[in-house]
Amino acid sequence: TYNEIGMAYAYKDEIVLAQEAFQKAIQLDAKFFKPYNNLGLVYYKTGKYEEAIKCFEMAIQEEPSLYNLYSNLGDVYFASKNYDRALACYSRALELNKDDAQVYYNIALASYEKNELDLAVQYYEKAILINPSKPAYYNELGRTYYKKGDTENAKINLEKSIQIDDKNEWTYSNLGNIFYYNKKDSDTAFEYYKRASEINPNYGWAFYNIGNTNFDKKDYDRAIEYHLKAFENNPQNASFCNELARSYYKKGDDDLALAYWEKVLILDPQNEWVNSNLGHIYLHHKKEPEKAVEYYTEAVKNSSNNGWAFYNLSYAYYSIKNINLALENIKKAIELDDKNPKFQALFSKIQEEN
Repeated sequence: TYNEIGMAYAYKDEIVLAQEAFQKAIQLDAKFFKPYNNLGLVYYKTGKYEEAIKCFEMAIQEEPSLYNLYSNLGDVYFASKNYDRALACYSRALELNKDDAQVYYNIALASYEKNELDLAVQYYEKAILINPSKPAYYNELGRTYYKKGDTENAKINLEKSIQIDDKNEWTYSNLGNIFYYNKKDSDTAFEYYKRASEINPNYGWAFYNIGNTNFDKKDYDRAIEYHLKAFENNPQNASFCNELARSYYKKGDDDLALAYWEKVLILDPQNEWVNSNLGHIYLHHKKEPEKAVEYYTEAVKNSSNNGWAFYNLSYAYYSIKNINLALENIKKAIELDDKNPKFQALFSKIQEEN
């Protein structure tokens, strides 16, 4: 049949031929739910979510008692970030079949995205009761506990995942995060991050995190080595680029720090922190206050509630003897924090010049 031919093509990833076969199957028998479902899966796989939804709805119309059709429809809504509709579909699937662990898991995923973390934990645990051999269930349960602030249960579940599958770089990286950010144990974190990088040499976050552990130890050469690996893995990741710039800055290489922070601004033009850093280098290291004004001005635009942004801009204007704008900006800084002694000291200094 054309449905079976379509399935054969889909299995071989010959998407266009699969799609044509399923469409012919529907033309021959518009009441047969399977080609609708299979065509929906093809559309879902290729990111054509609206078409996929129509196909799954047609399949459900012809066969409303099959729970997996609702699960498939829920998956499309989940991918579309319509978590309420995804939950409605998964819940209907659960009404029709209470023995499929994946349905509980899907409800948990959607609940997590809605920040309903207690509900997510509840459904992950139900999924594990039905199928305790699926590492992804422990991974996501660990991630949810971590977001709840329960690092001990997060660690327990991530370790259970490793017992089942010790080849998942994501799990090792998340365990590393627990030790690095929460337990302040950078040596143990390093071992987990290192293992993640060994499993997947293309996993940029592992190198990024290893770079951070070296940065904290003030080993800037090693930090640069790993941050550079992360950046080379994904040059479009602003975080990777930013940390590389920060490592070069700490090593004292202003030129490379400038170059990589400029790249960050291409990726994230409204990054107030990076604009401030560029302003700092130009003002205090390069002695180019006019250039510093440009960057501090951008920082102020993107952080109008940060007194330090106005302070920096004021100081830059003061350096080029633009007393009026220096005074204007230091007053704004003081409005935001009138107890800051540095703000008050600069204000007094400018008034003396005025």
